Amino acid sequence: MINLGHWSYKSVLKVIILGLALFLLFLYFGNFISPLLFHNVIFKEFIIVKKQIIESDKSFTNNELGEFETNIKITTTPTIKTILPRVIFVIEETQVLSTKKSSDNLNKVLDNSDTVNVTKLHKTIDLPITHTDEVSDLSNVIEDDISVTIQKSNLELVEISNFEKLPEYKSPWTWTCQNDKCQRTRRNFSSHGIGYKSLDNCWLTCGVTSSLWPKPRWWRLGYKTITFDISNFLLETVMARSPRVKRLTTKAFTLLKRNLKLLVPSEYKTKSSNDTVIYVNLQIKSPDVILTITTNESYTLRIKRHINSIGGKKQTVLKVFISGRTFFGVRHGLETLSQLIVFDDSVNALQTLSSVMINDKPAFAYRGLMIDSARNFIPIGSLERMIDGMSYNKLNMLHWHLSDSNSFPFFSRTYPQMTHYGAYSKKEIYTPNQVRNLVEYALVRGIKIIPELDAPAHAGNGWQWGPETEVYGQLAFCINEEPWNTLCGQPPCGQLNPANPKVYEVLGGLYRDMFSVFDLDLFHMGGDEVMFECWKKLEIENFMEEKNITNFINLRAYFQATAYEKLKEASRNIKSKSSQKYFSKSNFPPIPIIWSSDLTNHIKTLVDNGINSTDYFIQVWEGTPLESEEVQNLIDSNYTLIVSNMGKVYLDLGSGSWLGKNHDLRYINWQSLYDFNFDVNGYNTSKIVENSRFGRIPQILGGEAPLWTEKVNEMTMDSKLWPRGSAFAERLWTNPTVKSSSPIVYSRLLRQNELMKMRGIRVDTRQPKSCLLIGTVCLNDFDVNPSPPIEES
Repeated sequence: MINLGHWSYKSVLKVIILGLALFLLFLYFGNFISPLLFHNVIFKEFIIVKKQIIESDKSFTNNELGEFETNIKITTTPTIKTILPRVIFVIEETQVLSTKKSSDNLNKVLDNSDTVNVTKLHKTIDLPITHTDEVSDLSNVIEDDISVTIQKSNLELVEISNFEKLPEYKSPWTWTCQNDKCQRTRRNFSSHGIGYKSLDNCWLTCGVTSSLWPKPRWWRLGYKTITFDISNFLLETVMARSPRVKRLTTKAFTLLKRNLKLLVPSEYKTKSSNDTVIYVNLQIKSPDVILTITTNESYTLRIKRHINSIGGKKQTVLKVFISGRTFFGVRHGLETLSQLIVFDDSVNALQTLSSVMINDKPAFAYRGLMIDSARNFIPIGSLERMIDGMSYNKLNMLHWHLSDSNSFPFFSRTYPQMTHYGAYSKKEIYTPNQVRNLVEYALVRGIKIIPELDAPAHAGNGWQWGPETEVYGQLAFCINEEPWNTLCGQPPCGQLNPANPKVYEVLGGLYRDMFSVFDLDLFHMGGDEVMFECWKKLEIENFMEEKNITNFINLRAYFQATAYEKLKEASRNIKSKSSQKYFSKSNFPPIPIIWSSDLTNHIKTLVDNGINSTDYFIQVWEGTPLESEEVQNLIDSNYTLIVSNMGKVYLDLGSGSWLGKNHDLRYINWQSLYDFNFDVNGYNTSKIVENSRFGRIPQILGGEAPLWTEKVNEMTMDSKLWPRGSAFAERLWTNPTVKSSSPIVYSRLLRQNELMKMRGIRVDTRQPKSCLLIGTVCLNDFDVNPSPPIEES
């Protein structure tokens, strides 16, 4: 028995009830009290999204970039539910009325990106109270049934408490140009700020091409600068041969202006008093809008300064003239122009050179990267970001490895079974409309997407459905079989059945579906790592005997020749009106690209089966001519080559094994990519060969750096691509004589890194930022003699 003293049980019960009542009242009024508690006691500063209502109907408009968009109607109510250090955002009402490109999290909105995804009607999002630059990821609330897009222009940030004000900050440093490099020195304040030069301003005027990447072929840059406000940067004329070219060029200019706005810090958003006007004039001589191997990508860029007198008042005017044979050359010129503009924080305005003359063209027609989205699915937004990075470096070919034995993410309208059996999930599928939009997205940025449907090897998951139909039969063998190392190059296994005529029928349908969204002139057919052990089947043996095929190499050639006939047939029957309009000028079929392999090592077998040098491009990945007799034989036999040597330019290597054994652990550093001289490695870049579609072309089209995704996903791909992709881009555009050991090259690459990071590319870093700010302090003996690829232990 508990002794309560003078307390009766009824008294205790009354106290408990009173306590509960007080607690409930506290919770109710806590919604109003706790913000004050947070404000005055626990937290000094935080930001929330202001409650807002944006009215709109369901009408859609086409903006300057060709994106269909409209406003959305959304109410957000930030509410603090308890005294605990968390804020609960309750999305009371959302209405999907926008189809713009979306980002991954709220950080993107707060950091000048266009849009952000939020999800689900009546959804509660519980987030920590935090600063703007630490807003938590919203991906945990994304659900299948609905997704809406909030445009940045419709968001308003409000300050709940005054942030702690820092003292007025004036940098004690200024930068001066010394030996073609920007060097930091102490600033002289006695001159009241006169003579101060920011690092960006120094880069603009220091050296011959310090602010430009890749380095142009011919240039003459003035040293005088002029400031202007972004509102006075205007497109004056677009002289084009077709409405389509004019629209593309206008979109490219809009992208340029968007990137210039990113240069202006948020605290300088107000218009400056500068009245200098820049008029940009663009001239395109050709109506062609399809980028191909023979496209002329050259351009000229001129900037001239004029003084106009308006009402007795003098006004400075800069005239920019960019001309090119094609839209693609003019687009490259716009990219160069964007790198000639910096923000000058001493006068709160943008700044550029008052006199510029540049004549520029690429050294190689094929300047590419490859992305594999079959081993790990890469979302469309990440592919767009990769395309953005390529455009900033004047790369022009994106080889998209769309299928492999791991998965088949491309949705085929003809054979939807492929994704039903082959996609990782319903979220990890590329629809035809998504792909078509991505192709257009790349086109505006001067990039061609070349699809790869890998066959006959690397074809497993997605091909299992044949036997269930009782019509198509066994489409592939060895799918997911073990032990894998005797049946395929890497797990999971899968290899198409060359004896089944239905395989070629399915391939023809897939080719048609791909040609409905991609260009018709180039197509990658895969073709590497065919394992003959997987083909040791009775069905195949009987087929070889029937066709008088004496060995597996000849069977491999038979498959390639038959698949190519289906490719040609698919291109003739394509329904794409825009593609028909362009390609009706030529009766030639697409040029297939295949990987170097056991098949390409047998020149006579290639020729005997119609796999001729005039009809094919070979992508070499196994060695250079100096290292491989087979590659030299291809050159001697006049095959056209795309260079992708694994030991020289592969971007995925160096992260350790994923197979439980050694799997080529060499890391290829940026210096190796920059210094990959084609001629020195045995490729004769001056040799010309004949091609059935394109006529006389260089035998060495250029190079491509592949990024396979065994150990890569959308979170890590940027750091694998950049800045090594930038280094390779200058090799392919300029083919420089200077090597990476030059301290100027290192400094220029760091500068390009900063520019890409500012534009939203998640570049890897190669040095502390102090190396960029201070100058030559980091350029020691290791930089003068860059190391070869590193063998990891």
